[in-house]
Amino acid sequence: MSLVINTNLGALNAQSALTSNATHLTQAMQRLSTGSKLNSASDNAAGNAISARMTSQLDGYATATQNTNDAISMVQTAANDMGNIVGYLQKIRELAVQASSGTNASSDRVSLNAEAQQMLKEIDRVANSARFNNISLLQGTATATYADGVAFTGTQIDVQVGADAGVNDRITINLANTTAGALGTGVSSVSGGTSSGLVSQIDLTHVGTGSEGWTGTTASGTNALDILDVAIQQVSDAQAELGAIQNRLATTVNYLASNTTNLSAAQSRVADTDYSAETSRLSRAQIIQQAATAMLAQANQQPQQVLSLLK
Repeated sequence: MSLVINTNLGALNAQSALTSNATHLTQAMQRLSTGSKLNSASDNAAGNAISARMTSQLDGYATATQNTNDAISMVQTAANDMGNIVGYLQKIRELAVQASSGTNASSDRVSLNAEAQQMLKEIDRVANSARFNNISLLQGTATATYADGVAFTGTQIDVQVGADAGVNDRITINLANTTAGALGTGVSSVSGGTSSGLVSQIDLTHVGTGSEGWTGTTASGTNALDILDVAIQQVSDAQAELGAIQNRLATTVNYLASNTTNLSAAQSRVADTDYSAETSRLSRAQIIQQAATAMLAQANQQPQQVLSLLK
């Protein structure tokens, strides 16, 4: 081996090893300090891109879960108000049964009708005041259909229950109009015809005849009981629809939770520090650092040997 002074190859090699190892040591310390393997784009370019996409998906799942839980609360609000309306309709029907009896005088029917009219006003008050986050629930005027093809008048609300923009990431909630003016349409008369009798048009003071149609309470035409039976069925069907959609939304929450767990595990493998492996790398880098430092010191002493030749 040649003895030279201007170029100390041993020292240069030791410095190179020391610099390279210092990079590994710094990286290990950074990963252990942050808990992440991806502290800069240079750590793992592909891993950074994958992790970013997974983060977007996870954030989307978190928001979708919140949306779905909000939708469940909205459905519960609407279903509860519909339950109250069914109770009012049942009460009005009870009054109509009483008014249908010929044992009641005209003054009795006036009293019965007064109570019925108050119940009708309460139906409208509940339906018109049913709101969730300032969204009106039970007074929509759009014409739509349930999943089984039955038409209804009301409101359709699309809920974002997924992380993406596809049609499969939304669930539509059908909310029927349950105001007195929207219930009881299409009632068939006892005598065979059809009538457009509405709950809002019920008048228990009137004893109809066959030619007077739906307004009758004791006549052969469509009467208040026919109208109320249809109205109660309409609201009950709307409640059943909400019960089914609530169960679906609850299942969706479980689905989102499962997807979040699985995707989080996948992202963890890409981005999170494996402390057992990283502490081993840190120990190795520290030992090599100490050894490289010692060897650099030894290499720096080699030119001193030239002096022994000059004595």
